[in-house]
Amino acid sequence: NNYENEGSARVKNEEGGPRQSFAAWEEKDRTHRERELERRRREAQERRLRRADEARRAAAEEERRSQFGRCPPSPRRSAREQAQALQVQAQGPTKARTQGR
Repeated sequence: NNYENEGSARVKNEEGGPRQSFAAWEEKDRTHRERELERRRREAQERRLRRADEARRAAAEEERRSQFGRCPPSPRRSAREQAQALQVQAQGPTKARTQGR
């Protein structure tokens, strides 16, 4: 039992080592709890951001697919891909559809 007698302001620390004032113990406990909360909050935030990012990427991909290569090329597209898209676009919508664009 860490508390020798709980009415006193002094409490043994977890290792049962030297005594430690209750205020100090409380402070340590509080900072630990705050750090824990902060970590959880950060992880939740990262998860939310990642999920939003994936959703955005999926939506963009879907948008690109639905337009048969007629969407304005995204800056990530390579020159070859862009040329291919333009060529498909020049062939007209039916040919583009058969090519799965």
